[in-house]
Amino acid sequence: MSYTQSERRQLSLGHDAAWPAISRTGNQLAFTNSSQNINIWRKDLLHPESAGLKLVASTRAETNPNYSPDGKHIAFESTLRGDPEIWTSDADGTNLVQIARLNNYATGTPSWSPDGRKIVFDTWYTGRPEVYVVDISELIPHRIVTNIAGMFLPRWSRDGKWMYFLVGTTEAPRVYRCPEKGGNATVISSGPAFGVHESFDGEALYFVDALVDARLKMEPVNPLGPDSPIEGMPGMPLLKDAALWTVVRGGIYFVPADAPHSICYFDISTRQVRRIMDVDRDFNSHNGGLSVSPDGRWMLYSQVDEVNSDIMVVDHFR
Repeated sequence: MSYTQSERRQLSLGHDAAWPAISRTGNQLAFTNSSQNINIWRKDLLHPESAGLKLVASTRAETNPNYSPDGKHIAFESTLRGDPEIWTSDADGTNLVQIARLNNYATGTPSWSPDGRKIVFDTWYTGRPEVYVVDISELIPHRIVTNIAGMFLPRWSRDGKWMYFLVGTTEAPRVYRCPEKGGNATVISSGPAFGVHESFDGEALYFVDALVDARLKMEPVNPLGPDSPIEGMPGMPLLKDAALWTVVRGGIYFVPADAPHSICYFDISTRQVRRIMDVDRDFNSHNGGLSVSPDGRWMLYSQVDEVNSDIMVVDHFR
């Protein structure tokens, strides 16, 4: 059976309704109402054995934390007011500011510009993935316009001259880059890439090759070259997923697939992997991210602290 646009109507069942089913008599509707309480936690990398601190918390979802270049602020996603939006706070989790109000179900992945004045993020605000930049002094998002459609998961280059982002299907996206204000974009990766971090010297890109059970790869960008496994890492464990890793000076922090409650560190100089710390509950998978303060002292991550799911029934449904 097909329906015309005039016959369709949206049911007011809340933000977290899913899996609808209609009774045989047609007068009852059942659905699940699920919610996750996801909060941003902080760990002390100098004292990894100490308990984590719940830094930014609500009864909703706080995800994808990202330290500003000076370490004084954090950008993150929050569903505090319904749909996910971009927020900032001070480094201690206080002084929350909502910096974008797009009222869309898919807005997130914030990343700071190198000067700390702007934040880039992606959204499906117009019905397809696009990249926006907001100056934190103006709080007015501006779309990045290129010759490529369907941009998501953006990040600035270390020198602020380029914008990296993904384009393509969720199964096999590629890395592209364009000038930081927009313009012609060119493809960078020769194979599927999920997540992008530039090296601190700006000479290479790091990315992973899958959404789950992912392997880290690298690709030179000055000049461009083919991607390859990271030198000296043939025995490195698979990563839990494409979001749970980050690049710092001297190494890479990541969550391994075979120890999903642990954070490990790959030291680029020694080519050694060591376990740094464990967390109490599950990381927010695929959309959590790790972020380390510029001084190397603090680690931010999103943790799923509570999961609730109820079966709801609507009587006299028509």
